[in-house]
Amino acid sequence: MLIYYLLLFAFCSSSEIFEEYYPQAEKFLQKMTMEERIGQMFFPRFIKADSSDDIKNRKPGGFVLFAYDFNYDEEYIQNYIKEIQKLSMESVGLPLGLAVDEEGGIVCRVSSYHRKEGRFPSPQEIYKKSGIWGISEIDKEKRDLLRKFYLNVNLAPVADVSYNENDYIYARTLGKQPNETAYYIGKDVEGYVNDKFSCCAKHFPGYGNNIDTHGDIAIDKRSYETFLKEDFLPFQSAIAKKIPMILVSHNIVECKDPKYPSSLSKEWHNILRKDLDYSGLILTDDISMGAIKKYTANESEAVLAILAGNDIILTSDYHIHYDAVIAAYKEGKIDDNLINTACRRIIAWKYKYGLINDITPTPYNIIEKLAKSGIYSTKIRALSGIGKLLVERGYETAFIAGILANIYHEGSIGKFESSAYHSNPDEKPEYLVYMDEIYDYKRKYSNKLINQVSLKDVGIILEKLKRANWQKGKFGLGCFQWRGERTYNLYKLYQQECNNPYNITIEQAIKAEGKMIIKEFDGNYKYVYDQWKKENDNTNTPIAAYNAGYIISEKYVVPVDTEKAAKTRGKTAQDMYNIMTK
Repeated sequence: MLIYYLLLFAFCSSSEIFEEYYPQAEKFLQKMTMEERIGQMFFPRFIKADSSDDIKNRKPGGFVLFAYDFNYDEEYIQNYIKEIQKLSMESVGLPLGLAVDEEGGIVCRVSSYHRKEGRFPSPQEIYKKSGIWGISEIDKEKRDLLRKFYLNVNLAPVADVSYNENDYIYARTLGKQPNETAYYIGKDVEGYVNDKFSCCAKHFPGYGNNIDTHGDIAIDKRSYETFLKEDFLPFQSAIAKKIPMILVSHNIVECKDPKYPSSLSKEWHNILRKDLDYSGLILTDDISMGAIKKYTANESEAVLAILAGNDIILTSDYHIHYDAVIAAYKEGKIDDNLINTACRRIIAWKYKYGLINDITPTPYNIIEKLAKSGIYSTKIRALSGIGKLLVERGYETAFIAGILANIYHEGSIGKFESSAYHSNPDEKPEYLVYMDEIYDYKRKYSNKLINQVSLKDVGIILEKLKRANWQKGKFGLGCFQWRGERTYNLYKLYQQECNNPYNITIEQAIKAEGKMIIKEFDGNYKYVYDQWKKENDNTNTPIAAYNAGYIISEKYVVPVDTEKAAKTRGKTAQDMYNIMTK
């Protein structure tokens, strides 16, 4: 085992963990205000009553949820988690990091309420019974449970070395010597990283035999040599496996910094960054804990945490700490570079770990990927505009792909019906014969776009046709060639988007047609969406996208009723989905 972790450290790559995602993160960073960037650095304690206001006004990077947040039925929790994610997307364009402490044993936030067998056993219990293999199996079950509730961070494993049953931290550790603990942590982290689920090793630089810092401060008087020989080993093992997060304790470790808790100490952060070569996210423990307040005098704990080098601040006093950082920044106490570096790293983490992905995509992400593919360039303007609205509405990426695939094959934004004149001009539908005779439809409207005609004149015609209850005349309009009452509903949306009663721009028409689609899938055609969800257990897969393209073609698109067309659109939806989630 000693040979294992020595080789692990020796051959570990020194490249930064999130390096390949920094260019994308930088692009997003440039669109953000400094207040939004600062918000990303906070993961406050989740309080449901405050969450909407916090997301809208302070835009946090995530939340930490506790056991009482899961004392509800499964569907209720899932719905409010989806709601806050949607709100975050609308507010700042980024999904939330949603974290819990699901260590096993005495610290279980979710399984206490939502695991048939009860809370997960502790790593010690599992290790005694079935070794590392058993821990790996239980951790897979943990990740599956957390994913069920749309969570994306487990604030575990505990990487502290403790082999004395009298230590405060002992029950939460493996309870073994440093080498064995390091091996366990490396294997544990490897499972999370390979499964693309974020974990967090804690409590750097090592808890040792110290007291609980939730209520009082812990003074660690051990030598630095002890940390080098024992406490650092599990963290080095985690770093070698490219762990995305490490949490720093509030212990005052006198061998390097007798003044500040480790979470606020530049010395300890420099050791983690430089000596241990860690490039991932550094988190504080909750800076509202009683222990830390005794050692910050009149200084803000949050400001000191940023100055020390933390990327993410955990807090139960979000408003106070966020406002203090904003004030300190405006007073010039915090350099731009500290905030930008942390925020860039956070966004890059969200890319790498799939938070900005198929379950919670950003409009920018989907559009950029579709546009870059070059495959859909003839209609990318429409696909982009409507795609944004569909993402903001909260539809699954697979269902969005189904809608966009049908738009791609169907019609153009704001286009008047014309195919009947070209495919078989001698047998055009009776309703178009009427439209030609009464309104000179073929000459004035057929094959034109809505921005090329008078919107007011179109409205007059539709009002007359509506009064006649669509008995004789009608015409297709828009990307889905809506007809009859649906054309009239689209016209009203055009009116809402258009400031000029005579002319509408294509951009305004795109927005109106996107709203039309959402309105219909939330209303008369909701059964199409519900049926698709019912028939697809996993709604975020390529086959779910194919099925979305097929069912939308079959049950929503007016002129198309052939199986061949439905299959073609299903295949396009599948291709689009693969591009969006690549």
